[in-house]
Amino acid sequence: MKFRPTLAAIGVGLVASVAALSAGAEGDGEKGEALAYTCHGCHGVPHYKNAYPNYSVPRLGGQSALYLANALKAYASGERPHQTMHAQATTLSDQDRADIAAYLQGELVQSGKEVVGTPPPATQTCVACHGA
Repeated sequence: MKFRPTLAAIGVGLVASVAALSAGAEGDGEKGEALAYTCHGCHGVPHYKNAYPNYSVPRLGGQSALYLANALKAYASGERPHQTMHAQATTLSDQDRADIAAYLQGELVQSGKEVVGTPPPATQTCVACHGA
């Protein structure tokens, strides 16, 4: 029974660690709106494609704040490679990233009006439930 206090201490430590990791920075959508102004230059343009290399720029409205904040952090660290996004993300603090993510999560999702490009055959599975 000597192990009970030790196990209890370990359990409390684990709970505290998980809480600290999941807490992160709380985002303020109002501050994020001003910070996200630059983001809309690319991510707010319907069907925007980069000239070279050729890729579509995703719309971010309605995306998970946790996903967006983590993506910005990965761009800043270089873990997720993209020169333009790296340049943008490195200028932001963790709080800025959380604020932008909170703002973008609160934006309405805008469905596309037309399919751009040729969707891969596997997308038919998605279209069956989510529509074209």
